[in-house]
Amino acid sequence: MGPIRKALVGEEPLIAADALETELKEVLKKYPNYQVTPGWIPGAIRKGEKLPIINEPVGLVVELETPAHRLGDDVRIGCQMLFHIPVGYPIVPPVEQGEGDIVVNMTGSISKQSMRDLGRDIHIKVIQQYESSCGTLPSYILQILSWASSTDLTESVSSKVIPRSLSSPQSCRKFIRLHHIESHIKTAYGLLWGTDHSVTGFIARGQPAMVMVEGATEEVEAWTEKFTNVLHWGPIPAQVLLTRVCEGGEMLKGFKVVSDLFPSCVTRNGAFNGRDSVNYRKLQSLLPPETASHLGIVLPAMAHDGGHVDAEEIEESIKEILDIPQPKDPQPDDKKKKKKKKSRLQ
Repeated sequence: MGPIRKALVGEEPLIAADALETELKEVLKKYPNYQVTPGWIPGAIRKGEKLPIINEPVGLVVELETPAHRLGDDVRIGCQMLFHIPVGYPIVPPVEQGEGDIVVNMTGSISKQSMRDLGRDIHIKVIQQYESSCGTLPSYILQILSWASSTDLTESVSSKVIPRSLSSPQSCRKFIRLHHIESHIKTAYGLLWGTDHSVTGFIARGQPAMVMVEGATEEVEAWTEKFTNVLHWGPIPAQVLLTRVCEGGEMLKGFKVVSDLFPSCVTRNGAFNGRDSVNYRKLQSLLPPETASHLGIVLPAMAHDGGHVDAEEIEESIKEILDIPQPKDPQPDDKKKKKKKKSRLQ
C-alpha cells in the first residue's frame, strides 16, 4: 500500500467539498437517525445551501439496524456507525493514516474485541477502495453503511473462529457461568452455533445463568470462543468454570434451553428482577450421571436465592473450582513449541 494523502493542492479542496456535500445529502436522506458535527451542516443541507470548504474534521454518527439472516428475515440488531471524516475527504480516505476513522458500536450485543475486529475489516475495505479508485472519488460512507445494513455483523466476526485440528481428538464437557442470560438473540446464536459445531448441551437462561456444552473438544472450544468472546456479556464476563473429559457416559441429545429441556427446573420471572430463576440442584437430578457428577462440582458457584447471590461466597466458590486441576488442552497437530519468555521479575 502506498502512502495515504493528507494534503490537497490546487482545486482539490473545492472538488473534495463538493463530493462530501453530495454524499452527505444522500446519507441524511437515506438514514434519518444521525448526528453531525459541526451541528450547522444538516441545517445547511436541508436549506439547499452550498457547503463551504470545511477545514476541520466532520463527525457523523448513523443509527441503523443490521440483519441476523440466519435467525430470521425479521430479526435485526441495533448498530451505530461512527465516522471521523478527515479534512479533504473523499480524496483523503477515512482511515487512521489519513487522520480519519470508522468505528462500529454494538455495545450490549457483541464484545469490544468483536467491534475492534469489525473496525479492522472496515479499514481493509476502505484501503481496498482507495487503492482501486483510479482517479474516481469513492463514496466510502455510503458504501460502508450499505455493507453494515445488509451484513450479519455478528456472524461476520464469528465466522473467523475455526476449530483447530487436535493431535489426540477426544470429547469434553464445559460448564460456563454467566451473570444472566436474557437476550433471545444471543440465545438463538448459541443454539445455532451448537448445530454448526455438532455439540450438545443446554443454555440455562435466567439469573445467574449457566451453559453446559459437550462434544468433540475442538468443536467445544470453537463454540465456547464464539459464545463467550464474540458476544457481549455483562456486567460480569462469562467464565468457564470447569472442563472435563467425557469418559463415555451418556450425553444429551441436541442443544436446547433448559426451559424446553427440563421445564420443571425453571421458574418463569422467578428472580427478584423478573428474570427466570433456575433450580440447579433439581437440574442436576435430571441429567445423565456423568454430567450430573460434573455439574455437582460447580453447583456452589451457582447458588442463589431468587436471583440474589452472596458475591463474596460466589467469588470464593469460583476460586476453589478454578483451583481444581483441569485437563490439559490437547495440542494442535501443527503447533510448534514456543520458547519461554524470560520473566520481567528479577
